Amino acid sequence: MSAKVSLRALRAEDAEVIAAAFAAQGWHKPATQHLAYLREQEAGERDVIVAEVAGEFAGYVTIVWESDYLPFRADGIPEIVDLNVLLRYRRLGVASALLDKAERRIAKRSPVAGIGVGMTADYGAAQMLYVRRGYRPDGRGVAVRGVAARYGDQVTVDDDLTLYLTKLVTRTKRLRSTAIVETPQGILLTAMANGVFLLPGGGIEANEGAAAAVIRELHEETGLFAESVLYLFDHESDSSHHRVFYVQAGGQPQLCNETRYLAYYMPGVDLCMSRGAQEILARFLALKAVQPEFFAALGALREHAAASQRL
Repeated sequence: MSAKVSLRALRAEDAEVIAAAFAAQGWHKPATQHLAYLREQEAGERDVIVAEVAGEFAGYVTIVWESDYLPFRADGIPEIVDLNVLLRYRRLGVASALLDKAERRIAKRSPVAGIGVGMTADYGAAQMLYVRRGYRPDGRGVAVRGVAARYGDQVTVDDDLTLYLTKLVTRTKRLRSTAIVETPQGILLTAMANGVFLLPGGGIEANEGAAAAVIRELHEETGLFAESVLYLFDHESDSSHHRVFYVQAGGQPQLCNETRYLAYYMPGVDLCMSRGAQEILARFLALKAVQPEFFAALGALREHAAASQRL
């Protein structure tokens, strides 16, 4: 059985709600912990994804971009940390929805996701879930507080005894839907906490078409709703195979989810952009230069539609 799960970023007002919900089932998760998570989220150090079912808090998971587990940190592997689902919402697909979202987010920055799991029977369900999802031990044995246990060490079997797992979350070259959104200010760009600007877009989910993916990703990253979507071309970058779409969208873009910065590209503007974004923009501008009437007609159609809606 599964429920309709909605996901969003942590907000300040969630701290007391989360603390009370877990206290009601006998778990101590103070509001101060989640306020600390919020500060780390605002600093770009941690992402916190909150799940709701029918508008009620159901669980959360966090992503630590620079893991405290030294092997993950050395290899640049983000770590999924502190997955928690309220008891009454278990077996409804909440944990899977949270992990799906976390893995998609990690895939935008790293081909590998890491996770740690406790070794006691209390973590049995989590152990089986992670194995079913394709996580495998990292080959370094168990660790205590993030430090690998050595042969002969005496350790206490408690929550600090952990086995670390990894999963490949992207293909060698992942398939990405990429949006070109023209505005009066220029072509819309987004950046996460690292400040490197990309064209809006992201990975294509299983059983999802490329056009549907670009509509979803544009909304998740900027809040914009696509009004029309036109396929332009495929492009191979260093890390991704892009399906590039010309997207017309109304409204004003907003900072949503992992998006920390918005910018607008125009020739001559100096921005820190990924190589893939630079290549795609160069191809688009070359295409537009040889077919100016076509793109002018698209703009005119959109203006006509907007004017009709105002009547």
